Amino acid sequence: MKQFTILKKRIFVILMALVLVFSLAACGDKQSGPVPEGKYVCTHRDEGFGDGLEPVQADEFMTFNADGTGRWEYALDSPITWKLKGDKLTIVETVGENEYKFEGTWDGEKILLNVDGYGRLFEKTGSTSPTESAQTTAPAVSVDSALVGRYDCTGSEMDGFRMDPDGEWMELKADGTGIWFFGVTEEHFEWTVAGDTINFTYGDTQLDYTATLEEDQIILDTGTLYYFAKPGGTPAPQPTESGETEKPSKGAIEPAGSIQVPSEWYGVAILTDCVGIDYEDGSYDVWGTIDKDSVGTYFELYLVPEATESEVPILSMYIDEEEQSWLTPIIGHEDAWAVGLYLTEEDDWALLTMYDEGALDIQYTFDNDDDIYAECRFFVREYGTAWDEAVDPLPASYDDYAASIK
Repeated sequence: MKQFTILKKRIFVILMALVLVFSLAACGDKQSGPVPEGKYVCTHRDEGFGDGLEPVQADEFMTFNADGTGRWEYALDSPITWKLKGDKLTIVETVGENEYKFEGTWDGEKILLNVDGYGRLFEKTGSTSPTESAQTTAPAVSVDSALVGRYDCTGSEMDGFRMDPDGEWMELKADGTGIWFFGVTEEHFEWTVAGDTINFTYGDTQLDYTATLEEDQIILDTGTLYYFAKPGGTPAPQPTESGETEKPSKGAIEPAGSIQVPSEWYGVAILTDCVGIDYEDGSYDVWGTIDKDSVGTYFELYLVPEATESEVPILSMYIDEEEQSWLTPIIGHEDAWAVGLYLTEEDDWALLTMYDEGALDIQYTFDNDDDIYAECRFFVREYGTAWDEAVDPLPASYDDYAASIK
């Protein structure tokens, strides 16, 4: 009996030792030290054209919480879970009932993520050491002390319509920060100067705006032109005898930087392999608009210079106004169509289109069992902006358009 008791004690000691070993091993898997907590913005992306990582507009964000959860904000706003082992980062995105796994690395400041074989570089918002493109050398920027001070808005202009000031103002500070007020709340920003251009970055999403310097006047372009001058400075340009406001500069306007409501668009519809629809293969010049009606915000393209009551759009759908980086359809029952055929809720994903420096490249294929087929491409740019003639599919009337914006 004594030997049996000793044997039991030995077995118990061995079991306790094994439990301790496995417990220590499990503890070793837990992350210690710094973690990528906070909000990160995608600053560089490999678009798959062989150029590697290139700078991109700040339209994609990741938020990492200390408990291993977070969110991925881009075309969708999806919850994520994450794990860090050494410098290896694993992210699992949940979209509906599906989960998608992504691998990457974190060097203590930046996250390099592999998304479907292409790299995306995320940097923490407010980072003091942003990564520069390997192919691009940024021009030197600085703060000009001569510009420091308070500026009052002397007027604004949208689509050629002159508007009086409504209490807007901005203040540029010597430390490269500032405050502006556009009638709702005061917002803080950062600013730098490069030549005759002021670059502004503000908000949690790090939105970028630019302004031009003309004598003692600052002309800020947010999609609307705001004219600022120090008290007693130059007023905004006044309407001419024809009733039109003189533009601060000639030529094409800059893209707004995001999808604006309202806005106008110009471009081309390219239809190929058409079977069973009321259109033939070919290219059609289109004019488009984003605006609101009693139901919501809509996007429409017409085959005529301007919409008429009798003209039916070649493409019509309601969109999510809150999504300014992506054209995001909201399709209900028989309230959206393309080339004369109704779209369905399942077409939301196929028509989801990224805003790309003033352009929307919408591509969609009709293919069903009713002998109907058509490959559709709708390429449009914000009206009044310049086109990339070497890359963009040009409308037949492009020469007239280009001449009108020179």
